[in-house]
Amino acid sequence: MKFFVGKFILILLILLFSACSTLKRTEAPEPSKEAYYYYILGIESEINHDWEEALKQYMHALKEDPDSVYLKTHIGRLFLRKGDIDNAVLMTKTAVEQNPDYAPALFLLGELYHSQKDFENAKAMYEKVIRLSPDNFEAYIYLGTLYATNKKFDEAINIFKKVIAMDRDNVMARFYLGNVYVETKRYDDAVTVLEECIALGNAPDSVYLLLGSIYKSKGNTDKSIENFQRAVEINPHNIEVKEKLVEIYLKQKSPDKALEQLAGILKQQPDNLQVHLIMAGVYIDNEQYEKAIEELRIVINADPQNVTARYLLGRSLSDINKFDEAVEQFKILSGIKPQDVTFLMHLAILFRKVNKTDDEIRTYENILTIETSKPEVYLYLGASYAQKGDYAKAEEILKKGFAIAPEDEDLNFQLAMVYEKIGRYDEMYLQLKKTLKINPNHVDALNYLGYTYAEKGINLDEALELIKKAVELKPESGYILDSLGWVYFKKGLYEDALRELKKALEFTGDDPVIFEHLGDIYLKMGNKKDALDSWEKSLKLQELPAHYDKDKGLTERVTEKIKKLK
Repeated sequence: MKFFVGKFILILLILLFSACSTLKRTEAPEPSKEAYYYYILGIESEINHDWEEALKQYMHALKEDPDSVYLKTHIGRLFLRKGDIDNAVLMTKTAVEQNPDYAPALFLLGELYHSQKDFENAKAMYEKVIRLSPDNFEAYIYLGTLYATNKKFDEAINIFKKVIAMDRDNVMARFYLGNVYVETKRYDDAVTVLEECIALGNAPDSVYLLLGSIYKSKGNTDKSIENFQRAVEINPHNIEVKEKLVEIYLKQKSPDKALEQLAGILKQQPDNLQVHLIMAGVYIDNEQYEKAIEELRIVINADPQNVTARYLLGRSLSDINKFDEAVEQFKILSGIKPQDVTFLMHLAILFRKVNKTDDEIRTYENILTIETSKPEVYLYLGASYAQKGDYAKAEEILKKGFAIAPEDEDLNFQLAMVYEKIGRYDEMYLQLKKTLKINPNHVDALNYLGYTYAEKGINLDEALELIKKAVELKPESGYILDSLGWVYFKKGLYEDALRELKKALEFTGDDPVIFEHLGDIYLKMGNKKDALDSWEKSLKLQELPAHYDKDKGLTERVTEKIKKLK
C-alpha cells in the first residue's frame, strides 16, 4: 500500500489550495485596481479550463501590477496546473524573492521543489512557513509528508505526533500518521490511529479507504467491506473504493455485487473501456454470454484495435455456437497480429467447427511457417488431413511432429487412428501400445485397443482388462461402456452386454452405433422384435447431420442385417 509515493502530489495539491485560504495574513493584497479587470478574465478562463487564455489574462494583469506577489504566486500555480514545472518555479521564486515572508508562495515553492525531488529546498520552504506561523498545522503536515515520501519515517512520525499534541482534533494529521504506519508495516498502530480519526467525527472517505485496505491486507474481508462501503457513502464519486469492492466481490464469487459497483463506476466514467472489459469478464465467468458480447462490442466500437476485447468476443461467440461470427473476429485478430499463433490456433479450431477443412489446413500450415516447436500443431494438422481423407499426408505430418516430440502420447494415438483408417492394423496396434507405454492411463488408447481386439474377435481377455481400466478412469463415458458391452457380446456374455449398452445410452443419448450393437445383442438373445426396433432406430439416427459422417459403413451394415432378419 504505497500511499505517499503514488498519491502525494494529488493530496498535496488539495492541501495547497485549501491552505492558501487559511494562512494568516502575511499575504500581499489582491491585484491592483488597474490589473483587476484582467485578473477576473483570467479567473473566468480558469473556471472554463482554458489554461492558455487564463495565463494570457494573468500576464496582462501582471503587466499592470508588476510588483504583485499575489499575481506571481497565482501564475506559478497555473503553470503547475499546466504541468510546466520549470516556469512555475521561476515565477514563484520571483514572488518569494520579492516577499520572503509570503506564505502562499513559500508553500507553492516547497511543493514545486518536492515535485523536482529537491528535498532540502522543499524542507526549507515548509520550515520557514512554520517559523512564520508556528500554529499553521498545514505546514507541519506538508513537512511530514515530505519526510515520508523520502522514507524518513521516524521524522515524519514525530512531525504528525507533534501536530496531534498541539491539535487533538486534527483528523488529517492522524490520517497521514496512519499512512506512515502502513508504510512501515505497523498495521495495528495504523488501525488505532485511523479509528481515532473516525471517533473524532467527520472523517473523510480517504480514512475509510485506508482502513479498509489495511483490513484487506490482514485478511479481514468483512471489516474491509464495511470500511469501503462507508467510504462510498461519504463520497459516492470515489472510484478507487468501488474498484477495491469489485476486487473483493469477485474473489468472493459475488458477481451481482461486483456488477453493481462496476455499473456505479460507469455512471461516472461512461467511456471507461476497462470497466466494460471487466464487466464482460464477469458475465463470461457466469456464462451470461449475450451480456458479455454487448459489453465487448461497446469496447470494440470505441477501440477497434482492442485485442483483448476482440479475443473475448470471439470466444464468447464460439461459446454460444455462433461460429461464423467468431471466425470473423479471429480473422480480424490475425490481421492485427499476424504472427500471434494463439489467434491462428483459435481460427483453425473454428474452421473445423464450421466444416471448412481446407481453411483449417491452410491455417495450421501458416502456423508452421511461424512456429515449428509446438507438437499440437502437427497433431491438429494431421487430424485435419485425416478428416479430409488424405491419410498419406496425415501420416507425413504426424511423423514430422515426432521429430520434435517423439514421446507425445496424442501424436502417437492419432497416428494409430490413421493406420486404422488405411487398414494397417499391425502398425496401429504398435502405435496404441506405444501410446500406453508413454501413458498407461491414456483412456482413448485403452478403449480403442480393447474395442479393436473385440471387433477382430482376438485377445478378448486382454480387451476386457483394457476396457475395464478405461471405465475405471472414465466411468460416465457412454462410448467406453459401449466398448465394454461389445467385449461381453464377443465373449458370449449377452446379459452383461445388454446391461452395459443400456447404461451407455444413459450417458450418450441416442447414438446409431450403440443401437446397432443393441440390435445385435437382442438378436443373439432371440428377441427379434427389439433387434429390429434397435436397428431401425440406428438407421434413423445415422441420417441426422450429427452422425452421418461418423461411421460411413453403418447404413450399409444395418440395412443388410434388417434385410436378413426380415
